[in-house]
Amino acid sequence: MSDDAPLVENGFYIVVNNITIADLTIRDVGNHGIAGHGDSMFVHNVKIQNTYEQMIKGTSAGDGPDDCQM
Repeated sequence: MSDDAPLVENGFYIVVNNITIADLTIRDVGNHGIAGHGDSMFVHNVKIQNTYEQMIKGTSAGDGPDDCQM
């Protein structure tokens, strides 16, 4: 962890249902590697490094995300 957050705030900020994120590396982001606001998100074979808040965050707006798998 570092006090100096990188210039990129979020690796992915997703506002959609039924999405798969797979086979990649997300690193050096200031907040969240993946922030999701939607249902049915599947995260597979993803490396998340050097995030300065949560690696994966489900937002609580509305009724929050449902049926998410990692």
